[in-house]
Amino acid sequence: MSITAGMKGLFAGDHPWRETDSPDARARIARGDEAVGDTSARVEVRLAPPAQQAPSFAFRKIANEEAMVAVLDRPTTDRLPSEEFRRKEHELGTLFGLLAPGDSVELERRLSVSSADDMLASRFARLTPERRARLLTFLRHARHRAVVSVSDGRR
Repeated sequence: MSITAGMKGLFAGDHPWRETDSPDARARIARGDEAVGDTSARVEVRLAPPAQQAPSFAFRKIANEEAMVAVLDRPTTDRLPSEEFRRKEHELGTLFGLLAPGDSVELERRLSVSSADDMLASRFARLTPERRARLLTFLRHARHRAVVSVSDGRR
């Protein structure tokens, strides 16, 4: 006996996905199988051939790229690791702030795609997700910062 046998309404035996032990449910399933018919005849679906090689992403070199790699590669000191990584994040943010808006957009794209061929992106991927997200958000808002700084200069 089912635990929902005494219930009326939503969980009663009127749903085919419930109470498959009841004779009524078994009859509905059998009728559904008969309606489907013979499934032995398979339809062959031709798929597209696999790509010959993975797509490659071409990135242009940006200003301060070597300095960013140097910050990411710097070994930890006698400080706590959390302090060291906070310092790396701050220095990267400072370097990101020096970029032109076009370079910021390019760098954000590079770091988001994170190609294995890209030395900067592969080192950036080692940061914690929270730090990466903060730095990528900073890069995404570069155009906005540029517009605001120009409009503040005109007043």
